[in-house]
Amino acid sequence: MFKIGIDYFFIITNAFVVGAFIVFWLRQLWRESAYEWNISQEQLCNCKNCHLTFISKRIETIVECPSCNEEFRIRLKKSHKRIRY
Repeated sequence: MFKIGIDYFFIITNAFVVGAFIVFWLRQLWRESAYEWNISQEQLCNCKNCHLTFISKRIETIVECPSCNEEFRIRLKKSHKRIRY
């Protein structure tokens, strides 16, 4: 067996924690670029059948509700009410 002093133990532990944070941060950056969900580029939709509010991409014109699988068309007129925050 090998001996590790208390000072080396804290250095190794801190290096492991910092390394884990870096890995999780890089994973989050990769996931954001892979899925590209940005709330400023997306819009909230409200299903008329089940009243579920969900996010759809702005370029989509036909959206399917994730809950009831009902398809409906997104109106891009000014009279169309969107939920804004």
